[in-house]
Amino acid sequence: LKSLISLIISLPPITLILFLRENSSSSLLKFESHILIKNLLTFETYIS
Repeated sequence: LKSLISLIISLPPITLILFLRENSSSSLLKFESHILIKNLLTFETYIS
């Protein structure tokens, strides 16, 4: 899980958003990915 998170964080946010949008079929998954993106962006801002 840690390596997955590291991989996700190392990806550019745009790539991540596009990837999640392409791969999320259900609205719940879209909602979760939206929250994930918001959290990651907040986290990136926090550590930088």
